[in-house]
Amino acid sequence: MKACNETITVLNRRVNPDTRLDEWTLTVIRGVSWHSKIAANVTQAGLKAADTATVRIPADADTGGRTYLTPQAYKAAESVSGAYTLARGDILVRAEITEGITPAQVQAAFEDVVTIISVTDNTRRPRAPHRKVVGA
Repeated sequence: MKACNETITVLNRRVNPDTRLDEWTLTVIRGVSWHSKIAANVTQAGLKAADTATVRIPADADTGGRTYLTPQAYKAAESVSGAYTLARGDILVRAEITEGITPAQVQAAFEDVVTIISVTDNTRRPRAPHRKVVGA
């Protein structure tokens, strides 16, 4: 794919069964495409605008050796060490984050942060196999 020169970090949320608290796993992915835009919608209440991003992750992107799991497989796995997913509600950051950080800290520290709202698996395409992620 062309213009795949961005680095992102995926924050995957998982509930710890023992503590029942959210735990966030970070995965840095290099060699992706990130396109931002402002979407506007006119309603009776007035103009509503939101930043959106479309991120394309090529099948051969550098995930640091981590394997992609579907959201269902990720949720069911006993251990997600060495794996990541792209699920609605997870967070994408247009930056490399290597230390533990909370979603609130991410929102405060980085400009390009979106919550995943949809994922399209285009990895079986003959040309440019990738996963398309839309976030807002």
